Amino acid sequence: MAVTIRQVAKAAGVSTATVSRYFTGSSVVLGDTARKIGRAAEQLGYVPIRGRSKRRNPGAVAVLFSDLRLLYYSDALKILIEESRRYAYHLIVLPLSGDCEKYKKIFSDSQITGVIYFEEDLNREITNYIKAKNIKTVIFGGAARDRRNKMIHINDLAAARAGCHYLLSLHHRDILILSDAPQKISSGFQRITGCKRAFEEEGAELREELIKYGELSWENGRKLVLQALREGLHFTAVYAFSDEMALGAISALYQSGLSVPGDVSVMGFDGTDTAQRMVPRLSTVRQPLRKMAELALDSFLNEDSEDNLECIVPYRIEEGESCKRAD
Repeated sequence: MAVTIRQVAKAAGVSTATVSRYFTGSSVVLGDTARKIGRAAEQLGYVPIRGRSKRRNPGAVAVLFSDLRLLYYSDALKILIEESRRYAYHLIVLPLSGDCEKYKKIFSDSQITGVIYFEEDLNREITNYIKAKNIKTVIFGGAARDRRNKMIHINDLAAARAGCHYLLSLHHRDILILSDAPQKISSGFQRITGCKRAFEEEGAELREELIKYGELSWENGRKLVLQALREGLHFTAVYAFSDEMALGAISALYQSGLSVPGDVSVMGFDGTDTAQRMVPRLSTVRQPLRKMAELALDSFLNEDSEDNLECIVPYRIEEGESCKRAD
């Protein structure tokens, strides 16, 4: 027997009218309600009657990035692709460059509903062109100097402070911090500030020589830890501002004959899938990437989304196996 619209409505906990609007496109069904209906229909195997399903095509969403090699961005893109299917969005993934003419052609040839940036520093010519086209934009995972864009991110200062407090609670006082460049608005600056605040609250001092800067990559995590060891710096823990950097740090420690967490504890940041599959499983500050993806895609459907240009999402400390109490 064919699954009915009433069964879908009951499973999703909504009215049959809402399910009808979802499939016919007579009006847009947003957010959690749309996801519940989509999941219920998929689980029940509901197929709309041919000829009645005229759900409006919401168009395409462009994702602009400069480097997908970082685990955080590749995880975020994977989740955006998964979530975009529920909205019937066509996702266009574009490497970020200074060639504005290329974007003008793509945007003129496609029905672009919204743009998601994986960047904090944006090309002003590109952003001005997109704004002139009245295309909604979202900065995913960071703040931006251009405050006209919607931003979805965690409170980086509070999250880094919480991660540092976690290490301090394990009696670590000599913590090597691995950060990206500390521009005033960047996540790196906010996270460094959060760590300094955590030390102050514990009546301790974060020594400047224990703060190392570089790109948030595996290679830099490895390089900076090896550099700190060559300099003879004493540290009992490493706090890296990306999981990828933390994994590079672990590699450097093993290469130097040190065990994790036996000799040195290591804490990451982001909560990426790869880091959770490593041995030892990485302790980290997890960002809610799926929730961030849902909010980003919802904002392109919601006419009132411009009223709240900054959306702060919750983080959590995820204890793995890479940290232990200092001796």
